[in-house]
Amino acid sequence: MSNRSRAEHQPVEERRNTIGMSPQMLEAFLDRLDAMAMQGLGSESRSYARWPLREAFIDVCLQEHGTFQRCMVMATRNVSNGGIAVLHSSYMYPGSKCTIALPSRNGQDKEPIIMSGRIARCVHREGMVHEIGIKFDEPIDASRFVAKLMPMHAGSEVARAAKLTGTVLQIDASPVDRRLIEYYLSVTKIKLITAGTFAEAKKLSTGPIDLILSDMLMPDGKVQDYVRWLRNQCNTTPVTLHTATPMAQVRQQMQTMEVQGLLTKPVERGALLAAMIEFLSAPKGRKSVQQSKSLDKNDPTVREIIELFRSELDTIVGSIEEAFGGNDSMAIYAMALRLSGTAPTLGFDQLGKIAGRTAELVAATMSCEESSDQIRALIQSCKDVKAA
Repeated sequence: MSNRSRAEHQPVEERRNTIGMSPQMLEAFLDRLDAMAMQGLGSESRSYARWPLREAFIDVCLQEHGTFQRCMVMATRNVSNGGIAVLHSSYMYPGSKCTIALPSRNGQDKEPIIMSGRIARCVHREGMVHEIGIKFDEPIDASRFVAKLMPMHAGSEVARAAKLTGTVLQIDASPVDRRLIEYYLSVTKIKLITAGTFAEAKKLSTGPIDLILSDMLMPDGKVQDYVRWLRNQCNTTPVTLHTATPMAQVRQQMQTMEVQGLLTKPVERGALLAAMIEFLSAPKGRKSVQQSKSLDKNDPTVREIIELFRSELDTIVGSIEEAFGGNDSMAIYAMALRLSGTAPTLGFDQLGKIAGRTAELVAATMSCEESSDQIRALIQSCKDVKAA
């Protein structure tokens, strides 16, 4: 994995971590460390799987006397939903509070993501190098930082998986593969919904779904286009690829896709259950505690206002399409901004989200061409509300 730095003020070549290793030295050291760990691999059970995260320059701040006073640049070894392993040049006391600044995978966030935690363990590894295990204060979704490439084989996970709940949408053109996944998941409490095409999946994607398991190539398109459509709809449901495409090829394509992981075909039950445990145990996006801002639809006046809004949508769609054709980004920005403020009040939260995302993207690009997919998503959302 490439090593990244978010310290704009200090070039990578001038930065130093506390163990004095360059990115190349870190790779060689961790290769040796991982090889030694594989030789002594036992049956240790973990709440979360660990994923390699080889960053040479990460900012870690320790809390001392109630404030974060001591900040250092450290290298990392791996990360999980529950914590992270960093490398330091001396012993650190368990229980100490700290924060870690991690760059998101593929640069999805402009600034590093700050997480808080406590030092859970400190183990001497070699020479002056100590491995520091930090437990996050709250579980995270580690796929924000690494692509979770699930192993082809895994131990028996039936006992742990038996209590798994959630709704999974499986997208696969093969009836045999769909039936096989259904059979494997029969030992869990997971509700499985299946789709044989992306067109069918789009209709099902609007429901409450916790995970999407999708093949990469379908008769009616590619997964890249489906994921892009999904995100344009402001749908953040995690997507895991399930494919027979060679790992090296998929890993390259995942660099530009907002997907959480990969499960290769053919799949055995243990590997599938391990994947379900990993992806369904990741914390979901926080639900808004506040109830919908929409007005009381039982009020006759409110119903009248809603119908007036619906009747205006035809005109709005026409205006957006006209502005789109004329590359009038400012007009589209103004209409999207207006919809983002009005739609949620009338109970059309999804339209409000899509309109807000459209306004944000158009303002950033000032180009209808560069924002075309998102603008089309807004037009379709308006038509959906009109037809409902």
